[in-house]
Amino acid sequence: MIKRKEQKQVKNIAIYTRVSTIEQVEGYSINAQKTELEKHCESKGYKIVGYYNDAGITGTSIKKRTQFKSLLNDIQNKGNIDAIMIWKLSRISRKMVDLVNILDYLEDNNVYLISTSDNIDTSSKKDKSFIYLAGIFAEMERDNIVSNAKNGMRQRAREGKWNGGTPPLGYSYSPENGLTIIEEEASTVRKIFELYTNKNYGYSKICQYLNTRLDVYYTKKRNAWSYATVKSVLDNPVYIGKIRWGVREEWNKKRRSGITDDYILSDGIHTPIVAQDLWDRTIEKRRLVGHKPSKKVHITYLLSGLPKCPECGGSMTSHRIKKKKDSNEYYRYYACSRWANTKTECKPNLIYAEKTENFIINKINEFINQPNVLEVITNNLGGDADLSNIQDEIKTVKSSINKSERDKKTYIKYLTDEVKVKKIGEDNLLDTIEEINLKLDTLYSELYELEAKKLNLENSQLDYKQICFILQNFEKLFKQANDEYKIELLHSIIKEIKINPAEKINNRTVKEIILHFNDISQKDDSKIYEVICDTVHL
Repeated sequence: MIKRKEQKQVKNIAIYTRVSTIEQVEGYSINAQKTELEKHCESKGYKIVGYYNDAGITGTSIKKRTQFKSLLNDIQNKGNIDAIMIWKLSRISRKMVDLVNILDYLEDNNVYLISTSDNIDTSSKKDKSFIYLAGIFAEMERDNIVSNAKNGMRQRAREGKWNGGTPPLGYSYSPENGLTIIEEEASTVRKIFELYTNKNYGYSKICQYLNTRLDVYYTKKRNAWSYATVKSVLDNPVYIGKIRWGVREEWNKKRRSGITDDYILSDGIHTPIVAQDLWDRTIEKRRLVGHKPSKKVHITYLLSGLPKCPECGGSMTSHRIKKKKDSNEYYRYYACSRWANTKTECKPNLIYAEKTENFIINKINEFINQPNVLEVITNNLGGDADLSNIQDEIKTVKSSINKSERDKKTYIKYLTDEVKVKKIGEDNLLDTIEEINLKLDTLYSELYELEAKKLNLENSQLDYKQICFILQNFEKLFKQANDEYKIELLHSIIKEIKINPAEKINNRTVKEIILHFNDISQKDDSKIYEVICDTVHL
């Protein structure tokens, strides 16, 4: 590099312009800057040897400003630039540390900086000193812009308004109408919640289901589904009509460490896609597999998903109604999930929760206490095929984890390789690593869920005496168990519950209880098979 030892005459000018998206709206357009700078060059008799402009790029740092970095390279390699001309000092940088480094670089290469609005020309000794003071004001201006923008976004969030950016799956956005439902995408969102919560699908199985039907269930960018994209749908309270803002602070700098619990969650002005009840049950299920739940009223439903709507055959889900307006007490029901999720399909077809639960428990006790039931059940219990399937899923997930870990190490290694950084870009590498981290989060969560299922299945394959003990003491164990274990116990025995159709709720009763012991054949004519094969006869 050439150290400047003597004053040189300015002849050749490189014009640099930059504007962010917000500034474009406010009248600092690229064309406006360019026109002003061209007039200044004409008045001074300067020759313009190059135009460089970065449109829609922030002035926080120079990392993403490809045109400015190209200008700095041309200064060193071409040697035909005497000065850079800008409209305002903030076009170069709003950060003092960057400004100092840029000025040092220009001085090392014997190139001046001319800012027309600030009336600064570094060929003047007086202006060389003033430019640092102007840089301090530029950084202060930038901090004010950031602060005002954040305050504005914070207020918009409190008012339930979307703060811009790519809208979530299921919605489009316009300043005039805000978030508006795209029904084709919304059906995908509902399907994900239904598969996860009502069908007990894990992330892996949901991805498999969606990716085999991409013509119907597609992502916002029309890409294949991944664990991370499924998880992001289940995480997003926008689907129950909420606006969440401020979860991540300075994400570009802090990455994962920038996540905070001190965020705004307010009622949005948009239409929700998912029913509150389905969201609550999703949160509860995710809590059971290691996710932190949102605050909600805790009401136990022992049979959620087991009763089937007498009209459409869909699963019936928990439903509550306040006893009084200001009361914390509720009437408990089970309602058709299709109605609960859409309010348009089917009808509520409510059944009393407490009455149904008590009836089912009594019938299960009667069933278990019949002669020879335990022997028939334990002699016909399966599970090996299910265990093998889970082991295959675990193997697949572990393979994906290993591959993702290898990919992560590769991209981290790229960060130390100047050639790779120049070719791919540091920000692209960091974004890719973050995407891999998100994928690994969901993969490990999926592995945890599968390992838990495997353990439960292995533990369920008990010997005859252990099974006999559990079933013989079902009534006693059930009374002593906590709510979580009661739910698990009933769901492990019952496959589904059919309901008698009726116009009035008092006439809707349990028609049939179908059990999981469906491997028991009816080849024997003995009375026991008639009692326990698939159903409990009422």
